Amino acid sequence: MRELLLFFMVFTASNKALEELATNTSVSAPSEEAEHCRDGIKDLVQDTRGLEFYLEDKKKFEDHSCDNKACAIRDWEQPKLEKYKSVPKSYLPKNCEGTEE
Repeated sequence: MRELLLFFMVFTASNKALEELATNTSVSAPSEEAEHCRDGIKDLVQDTRGLEFYLEDKKKFEDHSCDNKACAIRDWEQPKLEKYKSVPKSYLPKNCEGTEE
């Protein structure tokens, strides 16, 4: 699923770039184009990593089962996707005692 998602994102981004290239008649300096692409790629990579962590946390949370009443994972509420995109990391507690990194 991860590969399919990445393929779709790259395919969509490449189609958009081709459409912009066809409609853009002015020629800008190569350094400006490189900076624009670099910034776009950084945003895309960060958003993709955030989405990966979001989906992994969701799956781990759904698969978790224990009888510990003080389990931090059992009572955990998943943050919004925007939080994962802004700081890509796992927000799920690492174990039943509730230690979170």
